Amino acid sequence: QQGRITFVNKLMCEAMHRSASQIIGRTDYEFFPADLANKYRADDRRVMETQQDFETSEEFRTPTGERRVMHVIKTPVYDASGQLVGIQGISSDVTVQRRAEEALEQERSRLDSLMQNLPDFIWFKDAESRYLRVNPALASAWGLDDPHAAIGRTDLEIYDEAYARQSQVDDQQVICSGQPLVTQEERMTFRDGRTLW
Repeated sequence: QQGRITFVNKLMCEAMHRSASQIIGRTDYEFFPADLANKYRADDRRVMETQQDFETSEEFRTPTGERRVMHVIKTPVYDASGQLVGIQGISSDVTVQRRAEEALEQERSRLDSLMQNLPDFIWFKDAESRYLRVNPALASAWGLDDPHAAIGRTDLEIYDEAYARQSQVDDQQVICSGQPLVTQEERMTFRDGRTLW
C-alpha cells in the first residue's frame, strides 16, 4: 500500500533493464521522472480507494529513453482475510499496434481528403459489385446530396442495363485477375438518359 514493488516478472525486468533484486522493494519514484511517478502513484491510490479495476493506455519511456505504449490494467489485491494489501498491474506492450493504428489513421485522413476534393469519380465496391463508398463528385453526378446514400446500390440501379452489365463484367475481371483496368474509355449512360464519356 506504500507503493513498494513486491514482484516483477522477467519481461518487466527486461523492459526496465534491471534485475528483480534491483526493482523489488523500491517505488516508481526511483525509476521514473517525478511527474510520471506521481501519475502512477495516483492511479494506484485510485484502485485502492475505490477497490475498482483501472484500465488505460499510456506512453512509457524505458530507462534508455525508448518510447513504448503500454496497455495497463491495475486491480486490487486482498489477503486471505479479505483485507486490501496492495495492487497488481499487468502491462502489455502495444507499441507496434499503436504505430500501425496511427499510420492507418494518417492514410485514412489522406484518402478522405482525396475523396472529398477530387473532381474525378471515385468509388469502392464489394465482390458483388455493390457500392461501399463513393465520393461527392460521383454522388453529385447521380443526383445524390449525400454520398452515403449510394452504399449498397448496384450499377443496375443507376445506369442503363447495357452499361451496368458491362461494368459488372469489368469489376469481375479486375477481381479475378488482380490486374487494374486503366485508360478504358467508356460511355456511361444513366437510367434517365444522360450520357457521360
